[in-house]
Amino acid sequence: EVFRSRLVQLALRIFKTKRELQYAPFFSILRDPDTPYLYACLMFKHVEEMRRVALRVMQTTYGYKSSKVRGNSPTPSSGTTGAYNDQYPLSHLVRLLCCEDMDEARRVCRHYNITVLKKTLTSSSSKGPKTTPTKSREYVF
Repeated sequence: EVFRSRLVQLALRIFKTKRELQYAPFFSILRDPDTPYLYACLMFKHVEEMRRVALRVMQTTYGYKSSKVRGNSPTPSSGTTGAYNDQYPLSHLVRLLCCEDMDEARRVCRHYNITVLKKTLTSSSSKGPKTTPTKSREYVF
């Protein structure tokens, strides 16, 4: 009966996500308002390691070469075609990695030598070629 209790099952899920380096479920549990404060405090000990794992996986995933991008020729060194698909919005990283704010996400990226750049998105009007800046977003590269 104790083994099947909600808190014991939650502790087992946390242990499993940490052991198997499953960063998404780990941070999902940490973000969940139903996670007891004491559990979140204990999980915090592993946040840095899980962020490192997440960034490593994302580097592999988002840093892949896409052969579907037009106008790119094969690169001699890798034998593959396409351009790197290596942009990820910093605001998404804040939520995914349970950062307090954009500044903390920038510090995490800086710690792992990941570049964060601002990009201004523009829109063109139907009245002419003039473009106007609409939004500024930060991306991880």
